[in-house]
Amino acid sequence: FPRCLIGSLYVGARKELHTFCDASEVAYGTATYLRAVSDREDVKVILIMGKGRVSPNKALTIPRLELQAALTGIKQEKVIRRETNIEVAERYFWTDSIIVMHYLKNPALRLKSFVAHRVDEILDHSTPDQWHHVRTDQNPADIVSRGVSVAAELPALWTSGPAFLKRPKDQWPEEVSTLPVPKEPLE
Repeated sequence: FPRCLIGSLYVGARKELHTFCDASEVAYGTATYLRAVSDREDVKVILIMGKGRVSPNKALTIPRLELQAALTGIKQEKVIRRETNIEVAERYFWTDSIIVMHYLKNPALRLKSFVAHRVDEILDHSTPDQWHHVRTDQNPADIVSRGVSVAAELPALWTSGPAFLKRPKDQWPEEVSTLPVPKEPLE
């Protein structure tokens, strides 16, 4: 599949990076795509980099693994920006974990140190409004976390990214509410 990041296709185009993150008991991973929108509103989406890691032997909860995947996505996106020198207009991070969204969008939460350290590092390199929820079936990083047979052909979701990236922003998935948790128990 095409992976060329240079050429007339990208001259004058508005460029965005979209990093998707996911985790399971078996593995966690990320996939980052360049979305280029031309002056004529033609959209090109191309996979830049994917990364997968085997989940640690020490049992971690799924929310902690999802948070680790989000941190891996931040680190991957930093490497891409440093190594490619692509002028990026906007950066987007996507996860299918409501719990991770809740951690990142509610800074007043009191968190255990494992979670707090990762949330701090993620928010040192991104802002809460850059994080968005994506359904699992539209998350290409789900392919990394669940695995795919070597003999199987990579799905279009992996090679081309989710279909919504080719549409205008107002047709992307709706934001999920992450309401703040009350500091005092509700009666």
